[in-house]
Amino acid sequence: MLAALPALWSWTCGGSLHLERVLEAGGDAGEAAVRLRFSGRRLPPLLLVQVREELSRRTGVSEQPLVLTCWALPWLRKEWTVSYRIGSLRRGEYAYGPCTVSIADPLGLAWTSVRLEAPDGFAVLPEPEGPPLGAVAAGSPRSLAAGSGSGQPDGGNPRSAPGRGPLTRAYREGDPLRRVDWRAAARGRGLQTRQDEQAGSPELVVLLELEHALWQRLGSASGLPGSASAEPDALLDACAGQAAALLRDAAAAGWAARLAAGAEPPLGVAGGRGLPLAARRLAAAKPQPGGSADAALERLLRSGSLAPGSRIAALTPLGGGWERLAELARAARCPLELRVPIGPALSAAARRERERWAAEAGVELVWLPLEASRCRAWRASASVREHDGGAGGASRSWSGRAIGSESGSWTVWR
Repeated sequence: MLAALPALWSWTCGGSLHLERVLEAGGDAGEAAVRLRFSGRRLPPLLLVQVREELSRRTGVSEQPLVLTCWALPWLRKEWTVSYRIGSLRRGEYAYGPCTVSIADPLGLAWTSVRLEAPDGFAVLPEPEGPPLGAVAAGSPRSLAAGSGSGQPDGGNPRSAPGRGPLTRAYREGDPLRRVDWRAAARGRGLQTRQDEQAGSPELVVLLELEHALWQRLGSASGLPGSASAEPDALLDACAGQAAALLRDAAAAGWAARLAAGAEPPLGVAGGRGLPLAARRLAAAKPQPGGSADAALERLLRSGSLAPGSRIAALTPLGGGWERLAELARAARCPLELRVPIGPALSAAARRERERWAAEAGVELVWLPLEASRCRAWRASASVREHDGGAGGASRSWSGRAIGSESGSWTVWR
């Protein structure tokens, strides 16, 4: 008789169980309201039902999923609901795995488990943050060799380097003489033809560093407290938030702007047009092979679409290809501003070294200090709150805050 109980539970409780997941935006930024609606055969009394949800953040560098569990008692009901609100979510794209429903008797004599496929997901847009373009963050000395700092796209002209560069090639018969680099010829470097005469007006170019290899090795180089797995995510989220702020400010000022993030084609933002799409792209931004900021800038220069005098703002952590970015910006005759998120553990000597390099290279360097609370994994900052699951007592709600265990699993109980 006892041996037949699991099969009976499976037929009675789980054989025809269906799931519908309803996602709604929460009342606060970074909050989502979730309702799980179950339907099927009536569940006998005295059965305990456990619902297990798994939420993954797919845009992090090395994040683990958040696992939520809850007990419900839907006795003699064909339809029942559990619901919860999850808040303090960081920028990114989130996806749910299969929902697992486990049904057991109070004595633990028999149980059955059903996995219900209900693919769902949502995106949390980045919160614009950081100083406006041309402004200086607290504790960030302005490079003396940088441009005017007026905040305009054409607010400075960095030094240009003569000779063969990213925007020159060997002279070919028929090339216009006005495009010959006569300075290089006078220095004995042969005849070179400039390729940096682009059409269009100066604009703001926002570069987001997404090189996969760089983000993977940032655990010890970031200078941030906390676990190595959380540090790169905090840096990347700060870069995305700063990129969102720059694009928003450029749109408000009426500037033309472009977002270059990873290997995707640059996205244009003019006025208010393109901002929603740019926000979605920043929410989905994650490290990828070939996604470096200098590679994105070089593609722009090769395309001939970047006008001299355009302002380049690169969002990059320590360890990025700063030298290459500076070289490309000089060749394009565009001022370059590096915006770098850092934590309190970064030594003053390391900061001074990079500041000296920026002054010599004619690059404006803006530090973006991060608080220690930003360096926690997203699961450590997420919270689950009680939410009304329905009328008539047909549901049980999730309640309490997420509690982490050593294995990284999370439990919410009533």
